[in-house]
Amino acid sequence: MAFLGRMIEQADHSRELRGLDRQTVCMDCSTPWGASQGATVYADGIVCHTTAGHGGFKLSAARNATVHPMLRAEDACYEEDAEWAIVALTFPDLFTTYERAAADKAVRDSWPDAWEAISGRSLAPGESHEKDAQEFARVHADDWIALTASVQIMPG
Repeated sequence: MAFLGRMIEQADHSRELRGLDRQTVCMDCSTPWGASQGATVYADGIVCHTTAGHGGFKLSAARNATVHPMLRAEDACYEEDAEWAIVALTFPDLFTTYERAAADKAVRDSWPDAWEAISGRSLAPGESHEKDAQEFARVHADDWIALTASVQIMPG
């Protein structure tokens, strides 16, 4: 049943992608991740670059100004590993349902305080890896155990 659900989710994602107006283009420009080897224009002022080793979104100044201050990058660049989710959270109409769900999870996990401020609700235990880790560290701050080890080298 999980497989079927995943296949339906993927089909919906593919269908929604076809409905978005993303344009693949070549841009001769430098990015924080290296020279752009290709780019996808999501909308005016929102471009996702690929490079030899990494990539991410570059926003225009006007677009970047609409990013929530707790998540805004001064250079208007958002890397592809986690920060892409900030762009999806800010401009949800440019992303599929699947991408928006992944972005919501990424922001909850990486920037829980910002997610709570933006959404207006507190995250419950289990809804954010980072918030859960912070709570664990707080609860167990005095539970440290010191271990030592010694190595004895035997003559061979």
